[in-house]
Amino acid sequence: MKLAYVFSRAKLEEPVALALYSIRSIKADMVQVGFNEVLNRAVKYAPIPRHRILDLLHLVASLLAECRKFVTLDMDIIKKSDIISKILGIEVLTLKNLTQ
Repeated sequence: MKLAYVFSRAKLEEPVALALYSIRSIKADMVQVGFNEVLNRAVKYAPIPRHRILDLLHLVASLLAECRKFVTLDMDIIKKSDIISKILGIEVLTLKNLTQ
């Protein structure tokens, strides 16, 4: 969802199709998590990381999907990677981490 949102904000055509293509091209798995469960869990974590709501929902969905690593280009998330790791147990990776 967030990838499609980013593509949309960049005014790219067909942001959802582009997001799905991007996910397939890196051979990532798509998993489903219940939106109500994400919202209920996000309430617990809302005051701790001080993230924008879309970022927090994305991180909590990743937690519920049992992801241990979170790859992002979002500087706000990258800056808070230590607290994300400490509280959620998710390692934040950037392209720099992936190319080393």
